[in-house]
Amino acid sequence: MRLLILSVLFLLLQTQHTNAQSKSSVIIGNWTISKWEYLNKDPNRNIQFEKDAKDKIVTFKEDNKCETTKTVNGKKQVIGSGSYNISEDGKKFFQDKQEFELVSLEKDEFAIRVQSDLILHFKRVVDAK
Repeated sequence: MRLLILSVLFLLLQTQHTNAQSKSSVIIGNWTISKWEYLNKDPNRNIQFEKDAKDKIVTFKEDNKCETTKTVNGKKQVIGSGSYNISEDGKKFFQDKQEFELVSLEKDEFAIRVQSDLILHFKRVVDAK
């Protein structure tokens, strides 16, 4: 009986580890913000910040590094870089020293809660050259 319990626990831990690994592999690639979802309609939200984020591409790499680029005068420029990680249970997204709730992660879109009242939705960018 004890062996059975240990086997089940091992399988559960392996499943969690595989889940985090598969989520990490799904996020690899190029993404852009597709939607700003405000849960509380705030008339004072930062519209300029939203405009500045437009046309920026975030690239998540296999080595848990990420960079943000923007095209200026026809040339791609790196405007930020850092690291990222996804928690073992697949519920948290970490970028540098910040922690966010991973709301969803699918092949072509994902969402993170960056504030209690704001969820950022991303869509995959097919060709970000």
